[in-house]
Amino acid sequence: MTINDTGSHKEITAGQWRAKQVVRVLYANSYTAVYGSFGGMALTAFVLGDVFDSLSLWMWLSCGIILTALRVVTYRRYTKCTEAMPPEAWLLWHRGMTLFSGCLYGALGVFFFADNPLYQALVIFLVGGMASGAVGTYSVDLLTYRLFLFPALIPLMARVLVEGERPHLAMAMLLGMLSLVLMRSAREANRVMMENIDMTHSLQYRATHDSLVGLLNREEFENIFKIQTEGTQVTCALLFIDLDNFKAVNDTLGHQAGDKALQRIGEIIRAAVRAEDTAARMGGDEFMILLSPCTVDQAEIVAAHLLEKIDESQKALPDNHPRLGASIGIGYSINEKVTYQSMLKAADNACYDIKKSGKGHFAKRHVGDV
Repeated sequence: MTINDTGSHKEITAGQWRAKQVVRVLYANSYTAVYGSFGGMALTAFVLGDVFDSLSLWMWLSCGIILTALRVVTYRRYTKCTEAMPPEAWLLWHRGMTLFSGCLYGALGVFFFADNPLYQALVIFLVGGMASGAVGTYSVDLLTYRLFLFPALIPLMARVLVEGERPHLAMAMLLGMLSLVLMRSAREANRVMMENIDMTHSLQYRATHDSLVGLLNREEFENIFKIQTEGTQVTCALLFIDLDNFKAVNDTLGHQAGDKALQRIGEIIRAAVRAEDTAARMGGDEFMILLSPCTVDQAEIVAAHLLEKIDESQKALPDNHPRLGASIGIGYSINEKVTYQSMLKAADNACYDIKKSGKGHFAKRHVGDV
C-alpha cells in the first residue's frame, strides 16, 4: 500500500456534488418533456401535411422519432447504471441531444414556414412554447438551455424577417424580446437551483461529518462499513486510534489548543490513507480508519506511518508543552465475512492491549480471536 495525501474515503467535493445533481435534475426533467416534445412535433407534422410535401415532413418527423428513442434509451441507461459514466460524460451526451433537438425546431421554422398566417402561427407557437417550457427543463445548466434556445429560435426569427412585411418584422422583434426574457428567467431559475443544490450538499455534509476535524462522524462511518464490507467475504482492516496524553493537553493549554491538536491529527489521518479508504472521528480523542481491501501487513504499514507522523508533529513544540502520542489497535479479517461490531471489538481490544503495555505503538487482533 502506498501512502498518499489524496484524502480519506471517496469524499465528494461541493463541485462534484453539484455536477452530479445537475445531471440528475436534467435527466429527471427530460424524461417527461421528451414525450411532450415529440407529441407536439407529431401533431404539427400532421397539420402541416396539408400544405407541405409529406416526404419532407416525414423525414423531419423521423429525425424526431430517432431523437426521442435515443433520449428514452439514454434516460433508462442513466437510471439503471448512473456510475457507468462520470457526470461530465452524461452532461456532454445530454447537451448533444439537446442541441439536436433545438436544431430540429429550428429546421421547422426555416423549411416549414407556410404562406398561410394560420400555419405560420402554429409554427411560431410551437417553437416559442417549447423554448418557454424548456426554462424549467434545462435551466439547471445554462449552456444546455442555450444549446436548445438559440438553434430553435434564431432560425425562426431569421425566417420571419425574410417575409419582410410589417407584421413579420413585429413578430421577429417579439421573438427577440422573448429570447431575452427567457434567458433572464433561465438565469434566475439557475441561481435558485444552484443555491438549493449547494444547501443540500452543506446539510448532508454536516449530517455525515465531524464539524471539528472534517472527517466522517461515527454514524456515517458505520453506514459505509456496512455498505462496503458487512456480509461479504473481504480482506480488510479497521484501525482504532486512541490519542495518548490528550487530557494533559486540554488541562494544561485549554480546550482551544486541544481542538487544534485534534484538527492536526485529522489532517495527518487524511494524508495517510488512500482515496478508497474511510476515516472518521469516533468521538473525543478517538479515530477510526477502514482500509478495504487491505492485508494486515499493509495495515501495519499505515499504522506505523501514522505513529511516525504524529510523533513528528510534536517535535517542534516547546519543551514545556505536553506531547501527544497515539495507540493504535488493528482489527483485521482474511477473506471472511465480518460485521461492524466484530471488527470494532477486535480493533478496540488490540488498542487496549497497547494501552496496557506502554502506549505509543500498535497491536493487531484477528476478528475471529475476539
